[in-house]
Amino acid sequence: MKYLLDSSAVIDLIRGNEKVLNEYNRKLIERNKFFICPIIYYEVMRGFKVLNGGKRIETFLKFYQMWDNLQMEDSAMMKAAEIYVKLRKGQTVEDNDIFIAAVAIVNDCTLITANEKHFSRIDELKFENWR
Repeated sequence: MKYLLDSSAVIDLIRGNEKVLNEYNRKLIERNKFFICPIIYYEVMRGFKVLNGGKRIETFLKFYQMWDNLQMEDSAMMKAAEIYVKLRKGQTVEDNDIFIAAVAIVNDCTLITANEKHFSRIDELKFENWR
């Protein structure tokens, strides 16, 4: 199975959230694949830089080397535009979350996130909350 880690999941791993770490390790043993995308990289680095989190940045970069990076391909941008159009009549979802969802959908990944409020509004998206 393929998993895209949202910034909330990455931060949980770095902070040592036991439930998230246990599930992550279980999935690793089962040989599942983990991915990250540029938007998530940006969100995590932005947050740690604001906090002057030098040690957390180091830990993040070590994890980051283990994960494959899914780029923002044209197919993901097209999917993001479709998601935006579907959601625009109701409460909108932040563009970053739409991009992340689109990357997960076009790459057939399950998104690991704690942000169920936003991501549950996107019909095609498969996601899990490991908290």
